[in-house]
Amino acid sequence: MRKIAVVTALLFATLAAPASFAQSFAEKYFKNGNKAYLAGDYNTAIKLYRLAEVENEHLYYNLANAYFNNGKIGKAILYYNRALKILPRDEDIRFNLKKAREARKEKLEPEKTGIIFSTISAPYRLLSMNEQAVVNAVLFSFFILLIFIRINLKYFSRSKKTANIIRAVSILLGSLFIIQSTTSMAKFYNEEIKAAAVITKESVTVRSGPSAGSKKVFLIHDGAEVTVGANKNGFSEIALPTGWAGWVPSVSIEII
Repeated sequence: MRKIAVVTALLFATLAAPASFAQSFAEKYFKNGNKAYLAGDYNTAIKLYRLAEVENEHLYYNLANAYFNNGKIGKAILYYNRALKILPRDEDIRFNLKKAREARKEKLEPEKTGIIFSTISAPYRLLSMNEQAVVNAVLFSFFILLIFIRINLKYFSRSKKTANIIRAVSILLGSLFIIQSTTSMAKFYNEEIKAAAVITKESVTVRSGPSAGSKKVFLIHDGAEVTVGANKNGFSEIALPTGWAGWVPSVSIEII
């Protein structure tokens, strides 16, 4: 388990100025949470971090660490994932998330992928939604600029070699923009539309239907990562990476 984040100036610098009153309380809870964590009082640290009520990667990371050290693997995985959505390239978050996953009763590691697929999917894994939007905007702007130059090339240069270079670069940028846009849409779908969640109860019976009287299918434990489908009668339809599926009480899962 790697170190906690103890900086506070950076943590709350992104809060809007009109929220200074709420900010002062959030910063106080965060600082006191860090003190409790460093003293080994993880229950108090968890309570204080949760009182901060700030959507921030450092807070999520520290909260996950506190939950992990308190034996709450599901909650730890939940908050590591929330932190990773904001800082997808952070090595400490990734390392601790890996350790938390290894501590689960079910060894439900993410599906292994080859080198080629990992390379192609790097923008999906390593860029946040905001960073994806910036990359798309830059690629699209350069693509439009080159199209403009191609259309008006006779005013800039009559060289056939220059025209071929601009054409090739335009095709390359256009292709990259299409690939990157597709990646962004897939990330948006998986993170914003297709609900990813974590089992946060010690053990949960997965049933064949949305009722307590439905047939028991299998048992799942704290920390399992699932995708959520329909919700009905206080039950949620879930699917695991292994392909297993069924219904669990909605209170047993939390959306990432």
